[in-house]
Amino acid sequence: MRRSQRVPHTDTKTPRPTLQFDCLSVTSHVLICHRSAHAPHRISTHILHAPSYQHTHNMKFTASTSYRVGKRRAKEPPLMPGQAAFINQLEKQKADYLKANQQEKLPVTSLKSDLKWKNQEKQDSLGDDIVQVVREILDNMYEEIPIGKAYTAPTYEARQNVPPLVKMTHVHAYSLREPTLVLRRVNDAVEAGLLRKVAVNNVDEGVLLMEADKFYKLLDQSIQECKVANQKKALEEFKILLLSHPSRVEFGFDELPNASTLVKSGFLTMNPQEAQMYNVCVPNVGVFLKLGASARTWFINMLKKQSYQEMLEEQMEKKWSANSNRWKGFKGVSFEWILKDLYGGYHCECFSTPVGRGWKLTGK
Repeated sequence: MRRSQRVPHTDTKTPRPTLQFDCLSVTSHVLICHRSAHAPHRISTHILHAPSYQHTHNMKFTASTSYRVGKRRAKEPPLMPGQAAFINQLEKQKADYLKANQQEKLPVTSLKSDLKWKNQEKQDSLGDDIVQVVREILDNMYEEIPIGKAYTAPTYEARQNVPPLVKMTHVHAYSLREPTLVLRRVNDAVEAGLLRKVAVNNVDEGVLLMEADKFYKLLDQSIQECKVANQKKALEEFKILLLSHPSRVEFGFDELPNASTLVKSGFLTMNPQEAQMYNVCVPNVGVFLKLGASARTWFINMLKKQSYQEMLEEQMEKKWSANSNRWKGFKGVSFEWILKDLYGGYHCECFSTPVGRGWKLTGK
């Protein structure tokens, strides 16, 4: 082993310079760096055999970070008087803006608001006819498309791809009756073959409603467009199976004529909770679900931005009308259609104020 160079000592009283070691662990050799206290700029290195050196000097070979070269951060120059005045002015403007736009809590006159929709008289005339309620919800789902706009044709084409489905949240909000009574009326209409349930996992109550005539019309259209004989036969047998079980939304693999064909056609989906089980579905159901979820999320985020998570209905409608993505992204769905979804799903609740009806989040 070669010894490192040392500085000669002329003064006997001067203590012997100490050596500081930095050890870097390797597989079979160790690199030792010697730094002299009297001459820190002179560094000599030696490569030692790791096992013998560790046995002799009883050292632990670990990485050391004590001698990393550190550079002091340069001090930031002081601000000029003009710069400091400009920053103070910006902070003052920001504080004035926040103070001017600070929302005050709406004065509540009654927590039980008289919830009446725009066409409430027509809704009351329908009574317990759930089929008419479903039709009324579909008729008021969209706003009229303005003529001569750039988004007129794309919006109309996009609406054609949305299946005529209705969520249970809309039915509850539309009927304004007890939930158990509404469910009983829905089940009666399904048993009578007037409505058809579609099983979806990520919606309230797990089902969507569709008029039976429109459902079987879509199925007949798929049968006519099918060119493969065995696939066409599978769709026909599936229709017979559905007609014989109008209220069922789940079927086992052994009950279905050709499960893979039905899944590809869009009238069947796999049940994620039970193996070998399939749910009745309709094509393009994801388009409908995405439309409803995105509109609901937009309104919930708008209310979350408020100080007390509440707004007047008039202000909410103005913000929705001013939304630039209302036609392209949301396909022109009506303001009341979204509001009924929020109310029927218990995401929002209404209350009365001296200046109109207000809405606030429930925290669901």
